[in-house]
Amino acid sequence: MEEIALTGILEKVIYYNKENEYTVLSIKIKKNNNETVQGYIGDLPIGEKYTFIGEWTFHIKFGRQFLAKKCLISNSLIKKMLLQKDKQRHLCQQEK
Repeated sequence: MEEIALTGILEKVIYYNKENEYTVLSIKIKKNNNETVQGYIGDLPIGEKYTFIGEWTFHIKFGRQFLAKKCLISNSLIKKMLLQKDKQRHLCQQEK
């Protein structure tokens, strides 16, 4: 499948597993359009803008979700904070 980019503001963490950093997020794409993003993303600050690289999937119980394989952060201070956290395997990288 072709990877695509999905950009939005993180509004809510729906689920977070501290042991393996599997995360399910709700991000605002447009004024009245939220999308669900899932993957081994880690603990991200709410209210920040992220670009997720991945593909659309369909969960039999929860419906359409975006499977993130990579995450780009435009805010360099947030990226620095994430890198300083101990033992985190974030998919997120500084946006160029």
